Amino acid sequence: MKSTDWFFGKSQQDPNGGCWLWGGYLMKTGYGVYMEDRARWLAHRGSWVAANGRPVPAGMMVCHKCDVRACVNPDHLWIGTAQDNFDDAKRKSRLAWQVSSDWAAGKRIRRGEGHPQAKLTDADVLAICALDGVLKQEEIGALYGVSGSHISEVLNGKSRGEVLGRPVSTRHRNNALTVQQIEMAKRLKVEGLTNKAIGASLGVSQTTILRAARGFR
Repeated sequence: MKSTDWFFGKSQQDPNGGCWLWGGYLMKTGYGVYMEDRARWLAHRGSWVAANGRPVPAGMMVCHKCDVRACVNPDHLWIGTAQDNFDDAKRKSRLAWQVSSDWAAGKRIRRGEGHPQAKLTDADVLAICALDGVLKQEEIGALYGVSGSHISEVLNGKSRGEVLGRPVSTRHRNNALTVQQIEMAKRLKVEGLTNKAIGASLGVSQTTILRAARGFR
């Protein structure tokens, strides 16, 4: 097991935030990685293990207080469940449906009902989902001034899938996960957990997790 001094030496110190920025290999997700005993370790998990002298408890995640994925400072790391991690990200508005993916612009974009071209409110989307199977898609579209194809995209999750409280997909056979659970599964995947382990934690099969990761909601 590596020591905290080893992680300190492999990192660059940020004088402003106190982060230890990993100086080794970084994945596209921004997390540091290193090799030990012919196995790949996430650097921040290894740093927590080194600082605490014990393995990460089963089913638990190593989370960042600083929200800097490359940080391996043990003082910036905490242990929590997947739900704890999700709640923390939501509280900080860091979930995919809360934050713009356009980091180059460095600013939020309007999404969902706030988009200038949005034709439906969040309340409309929930009402449309409730009408699925009751009225034809063309009839639902007529009620809300949109086409039947637009209603189809709403019902199968291709459009407005981020609306809270709606079924992930009222049309696709794989609707076992909620939007929040899919976000959680993605974060667990980034943490290095297998589809089988993620499925067990959420009470679904690893095939369901694989489909969710590929966008089949």
